[in-house]
Parts: sequence; C-alpha cells; structure tokens
Amino acid sequence: MNGEERVPVSIGMKLVSLLLMVGGVLGIGLTAWLDSNLVSSGQVALFSPSVAITGYFIVVFGWAAWTGRNLSIGYRRAVRQAQILFALQIPLFRIPGFVYEFHTGFTASIGIANGAAFNFSFHLGSSANFYFSPPIHGFYFAVNFVALAVLIYLQRKSREVPATAVPPPTIPLTPPPPPMQLE
Repeated sequence: MNGEERVPVSIGMKLVSLLLMVGGVLGIGLTAWLDSNLVSSGQVALFSPSVAITGYFIVVFGWAAWTGRNLSIGYRRAVRQAQILFALQIPLFRIPGFVYEFHTGFTASIGIANGAAFNFSFHLGSSANFYFSPPIHGFYFAVNFVALAVLIYLQRKSREVPATAVPPPTIPLTPPPPPMQLE
C-alpha cells in the first residue's frame, strides 16, 4: 500500500479534518505561548523536563494539524493517523502522582472522581496535560465521547472504502498520437 493512495472525502471527513487542523494549530499556539511565558517569568528553566514535555506536545499538535490537512486531501494514510490521534484523546485520568489529558478541538466527557462523584465536562479548545507530581491526589477517570464517536466514524469509513478506491493521478508514459494532417 502506497501512502499516496486516495480515499473519497465526505462531509464527515472534512469536519474531522477541520477539527484536527484547528485543534492542532490552537494547541501549538497555546502550548508555545504558555511555555514561553513560564520560561520568561523564570518559573521554569529553559532546559527542564517541563519544557521537554511541552515540546513533545507541540510535535503531537503539529502532527494533528498535518494529519487534518492530509485527511482533507483524502490521503489514505491520514485516516489511520487520525484514528491513532483520536484514540489518544479518549481516556482522561488522574491517579495519585499522575495526570493525563489530551484533546484537539473540543471534548465532551463523562467521568467518575474518587469512586463516588460523577461529572460531565465540555471543553472547547485544545489541551495537553501530562504530570508526574506527588501532590496530585485522588482518582479520576473519564471518557471523551467526542473522540470516541470520531474514532468509530473513522473505523467505519476505513472499512467502507476498498484499498484502491481512488488511485493517484498518473502521467501517461506513451506520447500522444501525432495530429492528423488535413489536405
């Protein structure tokens, strides 16, 4: 399978690609802005693990934006990459000493905190939280239903389209026939 193979781009795929592109660009901008403010204020050293993790998330948000662009064009490989990106966005959790949350665009999640409290949250924008810290207490687990729905949609779309649905444009290797002479 060639990475340049194309798939038809439906309205749903265009919406998913827009979500990835806008969320990726917002994520890059907000993450870079926040990190540059923390470094310039002296709260975080330039060569610290916090800046390295921020750099990692800037790369992931860039990957999301680029995947959204490729998905809007209809590249088959972008469908698989979008599936991976949305799978990363499904779980949101906190355990003592660790927090993980990642989403592009927006999230609507339902979670349970400390085994007793249910909550619903809706966030518009992009977010990346990844902490290892002893002061983090309590348990929280949530499912991002937007990411889950998009992942199911992408799975169904990838099964609908055969492997060679729309081949890439080709250049003919034989020259065109000579023009006819009229006398």
